[in-house]
Amino acid sequence: MRLIFTNDSLLRRLLCLCLCLAMLFSLVPAGASLAEGEILLETRYDSPGSDKQRVWQFPYSDELFYGASGVYNHTLAQSSLGMALSAFRSKHIGQDEQDKAARAYLTGAGFSELVSADYEKIPTIDTVSTLIGEKKMDGFTLVAVAVCGGGYGNEWTSNFTIGNGERHEGFNDASMKVQARIREYLSGHGITGSVKLWIAGYKPRGGNN
Repeated sequence: MRLIFTNDSLLRRLLCLCLCLAMLFSLVPAGASLAEGEILLETRYDSPGSDKQRVWQFPYSDELFYGASGVYNHTLAQSSLGMALSAFRSKHIGQDEQDKAARAYLTGAGFSELVSADYEKIPTIDTVSTLIGEKKMDGFTLVAVAVCGGGYGNEWTSNFTIGNGERHEGFNDASMKVQARIREYLSGHGITGSVKLWIAGYKPRGGNN
């Protein structure tokens, strides 16, 4: 099995994904009808600018991952937004439960062997919280990677670690950590053959949220 990461390409895709997620944030329909095979996944996240939590439902189906990766799928974008929101840290729960919403979201979608990283730590400039899980599909293994992008405390200070290279040093370092965790997960869980990665994260506006 070969898993190849091209840094420039990966970073561009992640940036495009974050922009798409930001635009879709207010476009997820409430009570929308489901297609055959779809289920609704629910997640809770802290509402920006208030002390309340929001509860939102998102459609999910395994069929979303059998299509061409280069073709836009609105339901997949909605499912990805749900995973990104579920990965937020919350001020309403304890430090040892910060990955709770993401675990519930991925478990509801049928993922198992969940492994979290950095959620148990107080956020710093060097942390990036992730939850990774796997699901055996027909012909490949689907690996979900939820990246925390809300309530992340002092992690935002890496925005100022620009560096002198072609890529933003703070963003690139975080990307490298996530890539290393994916490789470690694949190796540690003996995942071979065809692998598809489902990665989602969200960067809200503002500083320390």
